[in-house]
Formats: sequence, C-alpha cells, structure tokens
Amino acid sequence: MFGLCQRKVKKFIIIPVTSHEETNLLRLIFKFVKIGSIIYSDCFSCYVNNNVFPKKSKLANYDYIHKYVNHKTEFVSSLFSTTHTNTIENLWKQIKQEIRRQKISRHYLPAIARFYISKNKSKEEQMKILIKGLQRNDLKEFEELVKIIQNKF
Repeated sequence: MFGLCQRKVKKFIIIPVTSHEETNLLRLIFKFVKIGSIIYSDCFSCYVNNNVFPKKSKLANYDYIHKYVNHKTEFVSSLFSTTHTNTIENLWKQIKQEIRRQKISRHYLPAIARFYISKNKSKEEQMKILIKGLQRNDLKEFEELVKIIQNKF
C-alpha cells in the first residue's frame, strides 16, 4: 500500500500497489500531487538518493519541494525543521492494528484502501464505495467485512 496525506486538512489517500519500484511510486505521486507542492517523506530510495553525501532529493528534479527525514537516525529532520512523517505513520499504525485485530485477510486490502480514501464522505457514500470495491475485487462473501469496517474504521 502507498499513502499520501495532505497535512493541514488531514485528507489522505491509500493506494494498493503491487510494487514499490521507483517508477511505480513516482507515477502515483505525479498523478495525485500537484507540481510545486511540498512533499514530506522518509529517505526511501525512491524519493531520495542515499548514495551521495549529503543525501539528495529525487523529487526536486520534478519541481516538487521535497523535505525528508532519515528514520535510521532521527524522527524529526535536522536538515529541514518541522519535517516529520508522523501523520502518515500514525495512519499506517491505525490501519495495521485494526487489520491484525480483526484478522482481516490481505485479500481485502484494496477494498479497505478504497474505504479509507472515502473517509471524508458520508456513511452512505462510504458504504457504496466499499461495496463497489469489494465487488470489483470479485469477492462473494463480504457482509461480515463490511460490518467490521463500518464499525471499526
């Protein structure tokens, strides 16, 4: 899964991905993030060239303002003040805890991602998106999962 979070308004999207290759993730960034936006990330090699010193942003090459934090050494960046990834990391933590607690199969992750994308919509709209997503995944028995997600997420 790949997630993007708009900090000030706390809007986010979660996208199921089959690959964490640089070209795949960059394609998603280009699709969902406006050129010139500030991007806060970790030092994942898709976004940051870790083979040079000092580390260098790859996203800056595409006219993004990119601030990053090296989680191996710090939680808040010493290079860029106020740069952290706490918002998206907290979202991942919540999702993972709930998936483990409810023992939800990985097979359902695309549907859960669609549900999270719709979190700022009404309950009725959320359920339509969730059910449509589950049906698109060709899942026959999903009533129990719908109840779990509706009540817990």
